[in-house]
Amino acid sequence: MKKFLLFLWLVLGTTVCFAESVGYADIDAYAQNAPPLKTETGLPKLVNYLVKPFKGEVAKARVILAWIVYNINYDRERLKRIAAGQEEGDMEISLDVEIDSKTGEVTLKRGDVKMLHTEDTIQKTLRTRKGICKDIAKLYQHMCRLAGLEVEIIAGYACADREDSRVFDAHMWTAVKINGIWYFVDPTWAAEGYRIYVSSESEAKKLERQIQRGKGMDKIKGAEKVVLDDWFLVGREKMIETHFPIERKWQLQKRRVPFEDFLKKSCHTTLKEFVNLR
Repeated sequence: MKKFLLFLWLVLGTTVCFAESVGYADIDAYAQNAPPLKTETGLPKLVNYLVKPFKGEVAKARVILAWIVYNINYDRERLKRIAAGQEEGDMEISLDVEIDSKTGEVTLKRGDVKMLHTEDTIQKTLRTRKGICKDIAKLYQHMCRLAGLEVEIIAGYACADREDSRVFDAHMWTAVKINGIWYFVDPTWAAEGYRIYVSSESEAKKLERQIQRGKGMDKIKGAEKVVLDDWFLVGREKMIETHFPIERKWQLQKRRVPFEDFLKKSCHTTLKEFVNLR
């Protein structure tokens, strides 16, 4: 019986498509089969093991990302507590806006990011094997730096598909310098992929409906985690379609992209509606 390879990725929603795995397979498999990290203090030794077979910066950045995908889970329960106001989030983004008294038009003058928790969460993330976007981004940065790569953490807003709309939220991701050029890596979104073999397209659609009704991927037999290539070494033009950095320089654009334009194009909303929602 012919089998279909089904890829699913879940970022504030669910999208399903048929695709073929492209590149990086050997690197990802190497990371997946790495010896277990017995104690958090053994991280430098683990990183050395991960990057030792690879000379290029791309391979090093990839093998570390793959290890995180296979070993660190997103802490959805903490996200729920933050959303419900039961727990403080990790960052606070303040937007200084100006409202035209005649037209009511809202424009953004400047934005700032304040980290609410400055303690090092890397050891906790490794111990619990879970975290939210800030924790995962910090771990990726730390591991890459141990491997000799230059990586920076970026804070801002991200928009993602959810059914028939686009939703946005505060988010953190990374930029990594490869051969002198900055690229973007979102280790949180890269970890939201699953691979499932199904026997027919109708079975795939049935599975998609189950997921949309809230069935967790951990409850689906045969679901395997995969690294989503879409969020590894993303170029500046592609990244600005879904991720807006508060710090202007991380747009990496020759001409500044206004926040208003990002919200309208990527999030299907206006700055005025956005400010009112906050």
